[in-house]
Amino acid sequence: MADPMRIALTGMRAAETRVAVAADNTANQLSTAPAPKTGESYQGYTPKTVDTVSQVRGGVRTQINPADPAFTLETKPGQTEPTAFPNVDLAAEQVQMMTAQHAYQANANIIRTQQDMDKTLLDIKS
Repeated sequence: MADPMRIALTGMRAAETRVAVAADNTANQLSTAPAPKTGESYQGYTPKTVDTVSQVRGGVRTQINPADPAFTLETKPGQTEPTAFPNVDLAAEQVQMMTAQHAYQANANIIRTQQDMDKTLLDIKS
């Protein structure tokens, strides 16, 4: 039988991870780096994505992966070389934060409900 408390806690941890990654991506969205030349690797901030994976015994775990593509190139007026910007979509990051907030609240409600059920069971037994 699945343990609702443990499952809800893993969901809350996953939501925390989503918020942390979205905040990190948002904070670094305007960082720049020189555009990599052919054969060179990108040296700037690489945005991350979070994948949620179900666990066999219930609950979830998160996996943080680098975004692909990691950067976009932009040439501003007066520049001869393009500048690399992290490939961060602010609207998508905001949606991630809002989704994580709702997931956290839902999992907190599961914990509250489990506690209420445990209290009721103890009251019945006493």
